[in-house]
Amino acid sequence: MCNRRYLTTRPLCTKCRSRCKFSIFLKEKNKASRYFCSSNCVYFYFN
Repeated sequence: MCNRRYLTTRPLCTKCRSRCKFSIFLKEKNKASRYFCSSNCVYFYFN
């Protein structure tokens, strides 16, 4: 059975705004942290 609490606490992807199952965490110097759900989202966000 799915844990609903876990689903609501997962970070939102910066690009597609869906909940990240396995998130990619990026932190840039002097900027807010960003979460991405896939490498495709990272690529298309920065290009």
